[in-house]
This record gives sequence, C-alpha cells and structure tokens, in this order.
Amino acid sequence: MKADLYTAQARSAGAGGLAHRTAAGFVVLTSVDGHGIIELIKDKQNESDLIDQVVAIAKTNRPAVFAMLFTAGADLYVVASGAARIELTSPSTRLAIRPINDQVLVHALGAGINESLATIRLHVEDLASGALANVELEAGTIDAGWVEVAVGGAVLSSAAAAEPVPVVEASPETIDAPAPEASPALALVGSEMVLGINCSQGHHNHPEAIYCSQCGTKMGVHHTAVLIIGPRPPLGVLVVDDGTTYSLNQDLVIGREPTSHDDVIAGTATPMILTDDSLSLSRKHARIVLAGWSVAVQDLGSSNGTYISRHGQAEVWNKIESGATMPLEPRDRLRIGGRVIQVELHHVR
Repeated sequence: MKADLYTAQARSAGAGGLAHRTAAGFVVLTSVDGHGIIELIKDKQNESDLIDQVVAIAKTNRPAVFAMLFTAGADLYVVASGAARIELTSPSTRLAIRPINDQVLVHALGAGINESLATIRLHVEDLASGALANVELEAGTIDAGWVEVAVGGAVLSSAAAAEPVPVVEASPETIDAPAPEASPALALVGSEMVLGINCSQGHHNHPEAIYCSQCGTKMGVHHTAVLIIGPRPPLGVLVVDDGTTYSLNQDLVIGREPTSHDDVIAGTATPMILTDDSLSLSRKHARIVLAGWSVAVQDLGSSNGTYISRHGQAEVWNKIESGATMPLEPRDRLRIGGRVIQVELHHVR
C-alpha cells in the first residue's frame, strides 16, 4: 500500500499509552514501558537500519504494547509486539492484525488490498473514547489509547470511537472481513501529482533535491534517481512574525476573514487568519499559490497592498500590483498589512 506518512492526517484519543510522530514520518503507539523505544526512534529516525534496531529493542525490552507505522519504498508497513492491535479499513477490506506469543511482527499492510485509500488504527486498548487530539509532527509525546492515521487521501471522521473490528489474534497473515458500508466522511482529497524523484524511504522530492525534504536522507545514495510522478510533499512553511507557522501543502488565503473566500469554502485553499493592530489588513488580502513545485504570492486587490522583500535586500520592500502574482524564493519576506511573514522553502537545493 502506497502511503505518505509525512502528510497523512493523524489523531489520537483515550489514555493508557504514549503516541509520537517524528519528522521522518514514523507514527508510534506504545505502552508507557515502551518510552525508551520512542526515544530510540526520535534519535535514529534517519538511519537506514532503524527498523532492525527497533525490532531488536522490542525483543529485548518486551513492552506490553508496541506498534509503529513506517514507509519503505513508499509502501506502508507496521512493526508490532505485545498486545498491540492494528485495524485497517479500506473501501473493500477490514483487517485486524495482532502479533502472537512473543513475536515481533513486521508486516506490509498493502498485502491483498487493491486500493490505496485506507485508515489504520493502532490500539493500546480494545476500545478508547474521549476527546480527539491531532498527532502532529515532532510535537512531542502525548498520552493516548489509540492512534488513527488516514492514508491515500482518506479523511478521518469526526467520531471519537469507531465500531471495532472483531478481535482475532493473528500471526503475519491477516483476517479479512466484509467491507463496511460506505461512509460519507471518506473522500479522496489527494496531493497534486508532480514529476520528481524518490529518496530511499520513498518520499517524493523536487527533481534537483540533494537531500530529502521530509527525512533528510541524501538523495541517490541507495539507488539511482529516476524521475517519476508522485504526490507533492509540503513545499515549505510560512513563519509569521509571532512565530506561528503554516505548512505550504495547499494554496493559502491570507487576511482578517479569509474563510469567506470562494476557494476556501470549496476546500481548494486553506484560510490563514491574521490579526493586525495597524488596521491595514484586508479581509481577503493575499493568496499563496502552489503550482507544481513553484510557490507564488498574489495580491487579492487589498486596500493597502502586498509587499515583498527579497532575501539579502534588507528593508527594500517592493509592492506587488493589485491582482498580480509574483514567484517566491527561499528566505523572501512578505509584508501583509502590519504583519511580516518569512518564506521558508525546502524543496530545492
């Protein structure tokens, strides 16, 4: 099963365990006695033999519950031990997987599944409920009873606890159950497909990238770089002057009330709501436009204009014509109303 865990939605609920998500895209759920494995994964996440190290420490330390999602060659795998329970739901299949005895299970979740759209839930408890919490990249370790991840364009539902798959203890083989009724919350919203190259972990990158923008692996070390079509990763971040960051994985509409913009309503752009004590920020002031591997800024006819300062030009600010679009480069700055935004792009050299 092809999957990008770097951009996948992930959430958790309940208690009884620890959840963590690393910058390299590993999603981990473990009982409290597995905290040492989380620290290993955090420290060694970019090393090529990480999975071997994880399996070895899981066999030695034997945490009550351990499960980790990871990708290799863009395919989705799970490592699990103890009383871990893994449930996968796709349009055609429901699977329940559990390691048996004292074995550490390493399993390709795509086996026998014809589509890439799926949600995967890792369990410490058979059923957990309560308030939902997003599991963000490198946001720290949080208390959780389960973690759920949506891959291939699946969208997580708003329910705090889904109906569980019947418990069946399993070895590396999986147990198929009839397909669930279609859910209106499940929809394809996948990333734009672009021409690029994959790192050894299967992350898609700009054709000229020297290091993977998602895991930091040097490109072309373990295999020859071949241009292929794949899902575009986030192209960088915008850093507002108060330290708030916004990922560049979709067009952004910036302003006091950007939620009223037609594209935000349609779901093709994300609102970036700013406050401005200078009262010079328009309701829909500017738009960040993503096209292929390029990022640009467009003034949306704002009352006080959108200004750009190129990297290395200090306080030289050039006004963008109303309605015009201007390409952005790494370390550019934008002045939108009384706010200053730093542009950090990491998809090129």
